[in-house]
Amino acid sequence: MNIPATSLLSLLAMAESSRSDKKSMEKRKESLLNKVYWIRTILSVIAGIISGFLFVKGIAVLPDFIPIIFYLATISLLKVESYRNALGTRKLIYHGIGTFIVAWIVIYMLSVTLMLAS
Repeated sequence: MNIPATSLLSLLAMAESSRSDKKSMEKRKESLLNKVYWIRTILSVIAGIISGFLFVKGIAVLPDFIPIIFYLATISLLKVESYRNALGTRKLIYHGIGTFIVAWIVIYMLSVTLMLAS
């Protein structure tokens, strides 16, 4: 059974192109995950400042719901931006949640401390 050299070369070229496609998809997925992470981090800082301001002004119940509202907003915003198709719903919902919570708590406490100190 002799296989022509041209067909072997074409098979190798197809295998190489599928590997490069997988690498480009992985890079795109990583880029999208980075965007999700930084969007959530920035919005957690904003939510922390708003929550701290509302707490200092005496609206004690609302600051607890601000981060929940912001996090749900990021989920709906990213679903609209069609990140769900590239990343999957589960990855879209849970990616960056720990950083969101920690950053919100730190900025919330820092803003309350700075506002009450002055």
